[in-house]
Amino acid sequence: MSDQYPQQGGQQTQWTGQQGTTMGQSGMTGQQGGLRLQDVQSPQEAAAMNAITRAIEICEWCADQCVAEGNANMAECIRLCEDVSEIGEASQVLLSRKSNYSTPILQTLNQAMQACAQECSRHNQGHCQDCASVLGQSLNAIQQLTGSKRQGMQQGGMTQGRMQSGSQTGY
Repeated sequence: MSDQYPQQGGQQTQWTGQQGTTMGQSGMTGQQGGLRLQDVQSPQEAAAMNAITRAIEICEWCADQCVAEGNANMAECIRLCEDVSEIGEASQVLLSRKSNYSTPILQTLNQAMQACAQECSRHNQGHCQDCASVLGQSLNAIQQLTGSKRQGMQQGGMTQGRMQSGSQTGY
């Protein structure tokens, strides 16, 4: 594995790219004629998806670098990077299908990213510093999305036909 952070690029990390993925009446299809994924995502959702992808990539890379160093003092860093990666993957799945659990999982991801960035910033290794920096940038996009969803729920009163309760589990 290279000591160079894998740069974001290419179609695979761009959720709003020109993949041609379409959404039909019964869900995701490969047929043309339905709505493309980028047509059903808001700019905040697209930015959050890209930020989550970047966070997953940097955390997986940082954890790999920490493991390669073989330093027992990096165990917490590795654990937190893996947490961000796995929670991020779950977040992408739930967010992409507009699950009612998107907001709580994004809030959990936010907490994991904050803890990971804080831990990484304590280490002098370049990969940890890079990880902390990327996570800080990614947090902003996710916080903008969760803030916009929360504001919409508060203004709407009812969300998707359900009464809004004190907990914000709706998307």
